[in-house]
Amino acid sequence: MSHMQPFTILSLHSSSRIRLSNFPKESTQWMEEAVTMAWPHKTESTGAIDQVVEIKLGGSQWKPGGQDKIQAARLMRNILTVFRMHGYALYTSTNVRNGFGSKDVLFFERPEPCRMSMFIVARHNDNKLRLIHAPVGMVVIVTECIQSNYTGGSVRVSEYMPACHEFKLKSDPWEDGRSPHGRLMLAHLFALLNGHGWRLSATILHSREDEAEETWYFSYEPVAQVVGIVHAPKMDMT
Repeated sequence: MSHMQPFTILSLHSSSRIRLSNFPKESTQWMEEAVTMAWPHKTESTGAIDQVVEIKLGGSQWKPGGQDKIQAARLMRNILTVFRMHGYALYTSTNVRNGFGSKDVLFFERPEPCRMSMFIVARHNDNKLRLIHAPVGMVVIVTECIQSNYTGGSVRVSEYMPACHEFKLKSDPWEDGRSPHGRLMLAHLFALLNGHGWRLSATILHSREDEAEETWYFSYEPVAQVVGIVHAPKMDMT
């Protein structure tokens, strides 16, 4: 049986800590790069605990309020894209602990390094959806999709902060009632993004609030269209 290298792990702790397991030592530099680009409170300290690197950031990115909720999502986006550039792609994220205040653990595999584009779709409170760091063309397309397919009432669109567009939806779109307006609209939205080459590459719970919402991360990976089936030539058995 061949020896398989374990996946690398990024886990979120308390309100401001990140732990790295099985990563090379230069991963702390990658993390610093991601933090510098996205998190206004920067890094406070870096240390090792039982061969696990722990990075403490300023502020409370895993229990954010106000605009820090947007910055926390941007931080995670930058972590995913920077690590991907160095050859570490998210394999899955999962909530291992499942207790109050628990957050996802991220497992990474080792494909070829590449650069990728990524933007964020995030639910907020009972009636809002946010689009973060999407290309201008996709903002227009997503806006048209939401306005055309949300059947629960009016949609108010605003720019909450630079590169973050907010859609305030009438009524309670995320409630599990008989009128699934929010879910039906998301079905249209996800199909639209998929059709334009944007794949859902991560669904991450990175807040420790009691009623935290998952955040969706879409990466651009165009899918080749099937134009026909090529049959293998028959072998001459004579």
